[in-house]
Amino acid sequence: MRLEDRMYSEADTQTVIKYASHPDWHLDKAHAMYELALRALDDPSLLNTAWNCIGREIVFVTRQGTPLGMPAAAVLLEAGQDVVEKVLVEAMQDWSFEQQRSLFFGAVEKSGRRIFFDRLQANYDFVPKIEVNKDGSTS
Repeated sequence: MRLEDRMYSEADTQTVIKYASHPDWHLDKAHAMYELALRALDDPSLLNTAWNCIGREIVFVTRQGTPLGMPAAAVLLEAGQDVVEKVLVEAMQDWSFEQQRSLFFGAVEKSGRRIFFDRLQANYDFVPKIEVNKDGSTS
C-alpha cells in the first residue's frame, strides 16, 4: 500500500497516534506517521506529537532504506507553514546530532538546506547540533 492511499484515513486520531508512536519497528508505523502529519497540518495541536514520532524514526541506518519518519517529515516541511517550523525547532532541541543531520539530509533539498537552516536559526532561535555548509552538505 502506498502512503498516498492513506491506510489510516478512517481511524480516529488516538489510534493514529498509538501506531505512529509505537516503540517497535513496523511498516504500518510509516503510514500512521504520514497520516498524523497530514492531520497536524489541519490541527497544529498535533504537531508536537507528530515531530516527536518522526524524530524517533528519522535516522538513516545502513542497508535499511529510507527511515520510516522521512515521508511524514517531508509532508510537514513541504507545507511551508511557520507553525510547523516553530514546533520542529522545539522538538529538535532534544534530538541528537544524527537525528538533526538525517532530517536535513533526507527531507530538505540540498540546494535549500542552508537557506532553511539559516531561517530556523533566525526566526526560531534554533540551536543546532549540526552545521549545514554553503554547498548544502551537512557536518
